[in-house]
Amino acid sequence: IATYVDDLLQVGNKTFQKTSESTLTKFQCRAREWDKGQFSDIEIETLRGGFEMHQKRYISKINSMAKDGLFSDSKS
Repeated sequence: IATYVDDLLQVGNKTFQKTSESTLTKFQCRAREWDKGQFSDIEIETLRGGFEMHQKRYISKINSMAKDGLFSDSKS
């Protein structure tokens, strides 16, 4: 289970899914299922029998720091 502000991400086995479904009806929520989505800058993709979580797009936007850079160079 992951939460970020008012978003909730849940992943689990069949038993966990059944428990989650009963919680949804109790609190009048609705479930969403995606094959591909994003949660807090983490991209999640459904794969054969599982899923992959990565930050490829986020990492590609990060500028490389010079090898001789100081910690003070990385502060905003």
